[in-house]
Amino acid sequence: MANTKEIQKRMKSIRDTMKITSAMYMISSAKLRSAKQKLEQTEPYFYALQGSISRFLRHIPEVQNRYFDQKKEIPEEEKRRGYIVITADKGLAGAYNHNVIKMAHELFTQGENNKLFVVGELGRQYFAKEGLAVDAEFKYTVQNPSLHRARVIADHVMDLYAENELDEVYIIYTKMENSFSMNAEKMKLLPLVKEDFLHPAPADIYQEEIRVESSMEAILEHVVPNYVTGYIYCALVESFASEHNSRMMAMQAATEESGTPVVFAAVSDPVSVGLVDSLEAPGSNLTGTSDYLDTAAVMNLMFVQNPDLQKVGLLYDLGQDSAASAIESAKAYLEDKGVEVIERTGTSVDEIALAAQALVSDGVEAVFTPTDNTVMTAELSIYETFTDAGVMHFTGADSFALNGAFVGYGVDYVQLGEATADMVAELLCEGKTTADLPYQTFDNGIVTINTETCEALGLDLGMDDNTLNMIKEAFKPYCTEIVVVTTQENF
Repeated sequence: MANTKEIQKRMKSIRDTMKITSAMYMISSAKLRSAKQKLEQTEPYFYALQGSISRFLRHIPEVQNRYFDQKKEIPEEEKRRGYIVITADKGLAGAYNHNVIKMAHELFTQGENNKLFVVGELGRQYFAKEGLAVDAEFKYTVQNPSLHRARVIADHVMDLYAENELDEVYIIYTKMENSFSMNAEKMKLLPLVKEDFLHPAPADIYQEEIRVESSMEAILEHVVPNYVTGYIYCALVESFASEHNSRMMAMQAATEESGTPVVFAAVSDPVSVGLVDSLEAPGSNLTGTSDYLDTAAVMNLMFVQNPDLQKVGLLYDLGQDSAASAIESAKAYLEDKGVEVIERTGTSVDEIALAAQALVSDGVEAVFTPTDNTVMTAELSIYETFTDAGVMHFTGADSFALNGAFVGYGVDYVQLGEATADMVAELLCEGKTTADLPYQTFDNGIVTINTETCEALGLDLGMDDNTLNMIKEAFKPYCTEIVVVTTQENF
C-alpha cells in the first residue's frame, strides 16, 4: 500500500501532466483556427480555377492537352506513379500519421516504378526505416502551410510529369470531415479527367459565349499548374488542421483520464459529434448544457406566419456539424406536411450568396437556416436578396435577425448560463459527479423579429402593444420571449 508521500507525489505528477496536455490542447486549438481561416480565404480562388477549366471544356470539349492525356497505351502495371504523402513533423496526434502512412505504403508497394514525395518528418523517418526510397529533394516541413510551398511542390512533380518520368501523380492526405471524423484520402492530381469537370449547367443560367484570343493549349498550360498548386495547398491546410484536431482529441483524452470533471456550455449537438454518449448518461467526466435548436418550434413559427406554404428552402453549410441534425429534422417536418423542400449549400460567404440567389430562382416562399456560422456571417449580404423577392428567412439564432434575417430563434442564453453555473456548483459544493448530471437542453427559446425586414417584406406588424400581444399569443407555445430589433452591421 502506498504511503501518504507516494500518493502526494503521484497526484503532483498527474497535475503536471494535465498542465502539459492542457497547454498542448490550447496550442493545437489556436493553430486549428488559423488553418481553417487560411482555407476559407483561399478556397474561393481554387474553386474559381476549377470553374474556369469547366467552362473551357464545356465550350471546347475536343481540346487536347498533355494534362488530360490518360496514357492508355501504357499498361496499368507499368505506369510510373508519384505519390505526394503529407504527414506530420511531430507525434502525439492519435492515429493521424498511422492512417496516411499505411495507405501510402500499400499503394507504393503495388508497383515497381513508383516514387514517393513525403512531406513531414515522421513520414520520412518511417519510409527510411522501411528501406523505401524517398525523393531526396522533398524535405519540407508541414508547419505553416503556404501557397509558396505548395507551388514549389507542384512545380517539382509537374516537371517530372512533363519530362515523362511520371505517368500519374497522386496526393495522399488527411481530410477533416468534422471535429471528430478524419479520413486518409487519395486524390489523383495528374492527368486530369475531363469528365470530372464537365457538369451540365443549370437551365436557368445564362450561357455565355467564350472567345479565345490565344490557343486553348496555352490557356490550359497556365491554368492547370495553378489548379494543381491550389489543390496541393488545400491538402496541406486540411492535413495541418486534421493534425492539430487529432492532437486536441488526444490531449483531451489524456486530460479526461485524470478524472477532472469538465462542464461545457452551449454545445449545439454534443451527442452527434461524440462529445457525450447520450442525453441521459454523458459518460466519461463530461457534462454541460446545449443550445440545441428546437427545429419544430422554428417550423411552427414559419407556418403560423404563412399556413399555406408550399415550397421551403433550406440554406446551410455542409461543413457545420451543428447544422446536420437540424436540417434532417426540418426535412422530416416539411415532408410530413407535404411541402416541397429545396436544399442549397455553401462553404463560404460568396457561395452562400449564390445559394441564396438560387433559392429565389427556385421560387421558395420561405427559407430555414439552423445555427450555422457561415450563413450567419453571410446574412448581411443576402438578406436583401430574400426581402426583395418577398422570401422570409427563419433562422436558428438572434444574431441572424441582427444581420437582417426576418426571424431568429434561439435558446435563452441567460437561462443556459445559469444552468451551467448550477451544474458547476453541484460538482464543487454538493459532491456530485458528472455521471449524476445529464447534459441539459432547453425547450423554449427567444424569438427575435427584425422590424426593418418586416417592413421590406410588406408586413405591417405595427409593433404596438396590442400587435405584440397578438404575436406573443400566436408564438406562445414555441418561445418564452419576443424581442424586436433592427439590422445592425456591428453588434
